Amino acid sequence: MRIVGLYFNETVKINDKPGLTVRDVLDKYVSENPDISVVGGLEYIQFPFLGSNKDFVKTFNYHFGGIYNYDASNRPDVAPPPSLPTSVAPDGPTLGNQGSAEGRTVGIYTLLEDFEDELVTGTPRPIDLVWQYYVTSAGGASKSKKRIYRRFQAFGETTAGVPNYNLANGDTITWRLVAICREPNFNR
Repeated sequence: MRIVGLYFNETVKINDKPGLTVRDVLDKYVSENPDISVVGGLEYIQFPFLGSNKDFVKTFNYHFGGIYNYDASNRPDVAPPPSLPTSVAPDGPTLGNQGSAEGRTVGIYTLLEDFEDELVTGTPRPIDLVWQYYVTSAGGASKSKKRIYRRFQAFGETTAGVPNYNLANGDTITWRLVAICREPNFNR
């Protein structure tokens, strides 16, 4: 599982079950690393969507250890092979270790969306920050960007019975905070 911008890239070991959800995987990691004051600690804050039973992620807080975990081996000391330049590292270029030879500053990193605020006030903004996640198979095939899967908006919704979508061993869940323009916003 990855959380872009927080330098989070960890392997989560979880028992397979029918209907395994993105939330199940996230909750498993958090249950094993609940203390945000300790390196590796992760927490998230959620909110219900318009009084429904669907929860959405608002905030991720992660205690980054300073060195980016390139291969999600849970061994932060593992860096890309020395023969590969950073621009073609196994996970592509990263800002995780740039800034100094020792990596980034150790500490708690936080990213939050602002879509809930718009729902509460009822006042739309021209740009919203919203959490999205993508699921890719161990072979790199997209499992969540196909039209049939767009209905899985909440991260706790089951995928049981949906062809080729069930989470499986080796899948990668990538969370990213994206900006979405609600209307034209270019001014000269």
